[in-house]
Amino acid sequence: MKLLLEVEVYSQALEVLETIQREDEENVELWYLYTCSYYHSSDEAKEENWKNARECAEMCLKLYERMEWDDEELQKSCKEMLAEIEKSGILPEREAVEEDGEDEEEWEDSEDDVEMEDA
Repeated sequence: MKLLLEVEVYSQALEVLETIQREDEENVELWYLYTCSYYHSSDEAKEENWKNARECAEMCLKLYERMEWDDEELQKSCKEMLAEIEKSGILPEREAVEEDGEDEEEWEDSEDDVEMEDA
């Protein structure tokens, strides 16, 4: 698995990780390797890959704390990738959707106000 990352074959690494995930979803190193794969992937869809990397990094760090993992280098590296993604301004899907949803609600509220004024 790590060899695939070292030789930068990220798409195959992701396939292997998906197989491993079916066996153990709460493996800190699994989520770290997912983060690395998405973060370093040179596909054309960098923004999508970084959104995925961000979600995987958040999962990795969450499990790291919950399971009291003791690999400080893994944690440091994961936090560095997450910080770089955050600096780029790339938001995970759920935050982007929530922001859009707020705008739609405000728009709907303003339409309701106009209808009430006309009545």
